[in-house]
Amino acid sequence: MRKRNGGHLKVHPVRLPYSPKDTWKFVLVGDFHYGSQQCDIPLMKKFVEKYAGKEKTKIILMGDEIDAIARSDKRYDSMAVHDKYRGSNNFVDLIIEDFIEIMKPLRGQILAGVDSNHNKVYRKVSDSDPHYRISRALEFTRLGYGGWVPILWWWHKGGKKGGRTRSTVFHVTHGKPTFAVTPGGALNTIFRDSQFFDCDVLAHGHTHRLSAGSSVIKFELDRTMRSYRKKKQHLLQTGSFLKSYSVDSEFSPYSEVKRYPPIDLGWAVVDVCFEPDEPRVRCWVEEH
Repeated sequence: MRKRNGGHLKVHPVRLPYSPKDTWKFVLVGDFHYGSQQCDIPLMKKFVEKYAGKEKTKIILMGDEIDAIARSDKRYDSMAVHDKYRGSNNFVDLIIEDFIEIMKPLRGQILAGVDSNHNKVYRKVSDSDPHYRISRALEFTRLGYGGWVPILWWWHKGGKKGGRTRSTVFHVTHGKPTFAVTPGGALNTIFRDSQFFDCDVLAHGHTHRLSAGSSVIKFELDRTMRSYRKKKQHLLQTGSFLKSYSVDSEFSPYSEVKRYPPIDLGWAVVDVCFEPDEPRVRCWVEEH
């Protein structure tokens, strides 16, 4: 879906077929911070191997794919840059290329991705857009800092225009910059968002926290207008691949200096099945 000027809208509708026995998997993953000394690269490769080529598996990227902290950035610390890139004049370009190479087996399965604070700051100091380059190489739709991915389900025997269309709506954002360091503070941000964005799944990145157990229950009129039914909105925090504490006595990452709570690395997963023909959502996390 495009604007008149050729740019993308912040909605990316996706049509997928369903049958009563189907289960589709949607993996919401981000905050890799590839290029950082603290990025868990083996876990990244494990993630790619786990999902690449898997039937009925789609992926949404939640931002901060690379660390992208240039030397002109006040946050820059040479010790925070991975050994492979430290000292190179064009180290961010090399990081982008290697990130794309690792993620390339997932090309075609990635539906969309959101922009993020590390990309935005890097654009200011370099006039270069890592997110644009990554989206072009991996062939996914950019949604800005936040946007919508409605999944429009069509009956597999009826063709894309046959029968009534069901839907499962995702609203995803990299997340609001916040100084909240407690689990409750991060969750409060998502609960506040749930008031304004009507969707089946609302997901935030940015905090590096990982959770899938929270939800908001709402009531809506049924189709007969004679009663009401329950609608559940699932709230997700989509985790990170950035280790929060270091085992190296010569380097302490930002989270260690600030004494942030240790976190689980991982990503969030949404399974959609049909019972018998209405989409049913189940959310969980893959912890490491």
